[in-house]
Amino acid sequence: MNTIQVDKIDKATSRALLLLSLAYFIQGTTYLSIIGAFEFVSAEWQLSPAQTATLVSTFGATFAIAAPVLQVLVGHLPRRTQILVGLSVMAFGTISFVVAPNYPSLFATRIVAGLGAALISPVLSALGSTLVPPSQQGRALAIVVMGVSIATVVGVPASAWIAGYIGPRWLFVLIASLTIVTAGLIACLIRDRSSGSFKRRAREPTAIHKAHPAVVHP
Repeated sequence: MNTIQVDKIDKATSRALLLLSLAYFIQGTTYLSIIGAFEFVSAEWQLSPAQTATLVSTFGATFAIAAPVLQVLVGHLPRRTQILVGLSVMAFGTISFVVAPNYPSLFATRIVAGLGAALISPVLSALGSTLVPPSQQGRALAIVVMGVSIATVVGVPASAWIAGYIGPRWLFVLIASLTIVTAGLIACLIRDRSSGSFKRRAREPTAIHKAHPAVVHP
């Protein structure tokens, strides 16, 4: 009887994929944490339910609009670089949320955090797929996107519990700290330098260059 040989993902690669999954978890939790801590955020900053709900939708709208635009602008950069910058921006937006004094400031911090999420989300799965051979890409992608599911199932109730136990400001301090730690681990343990999927189109040669190939581009 023939047996199917299943290639195993080595430990170092598995560790890298789990880090990317953790980044997805952080992105999802940053987005959804206000839903879990809804009443605590409203009470801490004296917001109306409509204002608190807007803080959730602002993040989502920023993400939806900015993700394709950012890929056009910076999608040519190495994927790991995009992830590290995105996590840093998201951490900055989250920690700024903690010290925001009023609703307009809270609104602005959610835009910043949404921009960070928009930078990392399109490339997390893409980077994960480049760390393994084609035969293992399905399992690699499953590991990476698992973080989003965990954020929905675990992140929301955990946010409610933490906000109720130590306060919503400390909830976002923890999220920002986890974001920074994850960025540091990715910087140290994932050595990928591959370019992003969006390539800048090379400039077409002008008629002068076609006629005189020796002319050097400025």
